[in-house]
Amino acid sequence: MATAEIVTQEIDLSLTKNAVPPIVHVKQYDDMERKVIASVYVDDTRFVIPTDLLGDALINVTGKKPDGTAFAYTNMLNSDIVFLQDNCIHIMITSVMTAAAGRMFVDVTIISDDTVIGVFPFQIWVERAAVESEYITSKSYLAIIEEAVKNLDSGNYKFNIGDGLNVTFTSTKGKTTARNAKLYANLLTAEIIDADSGTVTTD
Repeated sequence: MATAEIVTQEIDLSLTKNAVPPIVHVKQYDDMERKVIASVYVDDTRFVIPTDLLGDALINVTGKKPDGTAFAYTNMLNSDIVFLQDNCIHIMITSVMTAAAGRMFVDVTIISDDTVIGVFPFQIWVERAAVESEYITSKSYLAIIEEAVKNLDSGNYKFNIGDGLNVTFTSTKGKTTARNAKLYANLLTAEIIDADSGTVTTD
């Protein structure tokens, strides 16, 4: 069986004030079939995305979908979705992004040495599918966290999100106080682990 070819769209991201954010057109429920390749500019000058001793700059891609739910990816934890190559930012379009039809703004934030270099916006326009999917629902990571921890006793926990990466959070009467968890954890396949005992909590 032939592998489907990934459709790519090249865009220019700019910090220039009053610049119109570029538009990326996708279909509802698209998943890893389209890729955005973004070049970054400051005024008319091509911006060189920095690296440091730890490697590439941190790239955060965040957006609020038309139904009010949100998504967030980073090249440090989601390197198959967001990555740097040849001084361009590559962003795979996922079903989390395209679950809800409509128009949304997406921010690409570049951070180096704990300093925000810039926030570069673009738009994603999701064309509604002819048939609604019964398998894909639109949720934000925060909602998934809250659902996962609502029955936990108070204590310290962490999400095991694979590849040895964990996001620690505190549960107080079933509510999480984690700020970073909603930004960086891919919770759809996460296990909840008691941070003190190492016990895995399952549904």
